[in-house]
Amino acid sequence: MKKILFLHDTALTLKRGAELTIAQLVSKGNELGFLVEVDLLDNLEEVQTHILSQDLLIICNTSRCKFERDILNFVLDSEIPFCKIEFDYNFCVRRNILCTLDRNIRNCCDTDKFHLYRTLFANSQLNIFQSPKHFEAHVAFYGEAVSHNYLVMPPTVDVENISISDEKTDAIPFFSELSYLKGGDAFVDYALEHPNKSFVVYGSNKLRRDIPENIEFRKPIDNAEVLKVLGKTKEIVIKPVWPEPSGRLAAEAFL
Repeated sequence: MKKILFLHDTALTLKRGAELTIAQLVSKGNELGFLVEVDLLDNLEEVQTHILSQDLLIICNTSRCKFERDILNFVLDSEIPFCKIEFDYNFCVRRNILCTLDRNIRNCCDTDKFHLYRTLFANSQLNIFQSPKHFEAHVAFYGEAVSHNYLVMPPTVDVENISISDEKTDAIPFFSELSYLKGGDAFVDYALEHPNKSFVVYGSNKLRRDIPENIEFRKPIDNAEVLKVLGKTKEIVIKPVWPEPSGRLAAEAFL
């Protein structure tokens, strides 16, 4: 039986974004008869031992791992075949390449990490990106190192749980922490422009500004609940600042 190991720096407990896609890929792999696991990169020696027992590695997000460079160099030295699924911009210390949008952001690039990722992309069996624009952004930085063998694979949408309700609500939802990068300022501005409408944020407030009374904060919810809320939603505001790799929420809202 082929053993496949996903390397990812975040627990899959809240299935949104990358975590939802990884959970679905792991489930599909096991369904097809492979032995598929996820290592959350907590202990260097244990991860190294885990890696050496695998037939294929799937490198996902690693930038939150405290020994990221050690483990990526270990993967390269091990000569075990691997694929790279890029969900964000892990080569960037900010993970958002805001320097491509704001020229005032400079001198934040980690040269050693940047070139390590070039080697990683160049030696990967397959580099997977979330959208054509996501791929093009990486080509702009790395050229043929990422384009020699690549796949654009939009994030999976949990279509089985899409729930269109005849009962609609006027509340306008926001499914993330209310932050600058995620478009929090645009959401608050819209709420200020429409004081008679109600707004619900499923997450915490990360903005350094006054929040109007028509915005309510609730605890984050998992993807199945997100789809239920979307099924009752008449209006939504999605305006991120950073170059969003894919935009799964927009696709879910459209469906």
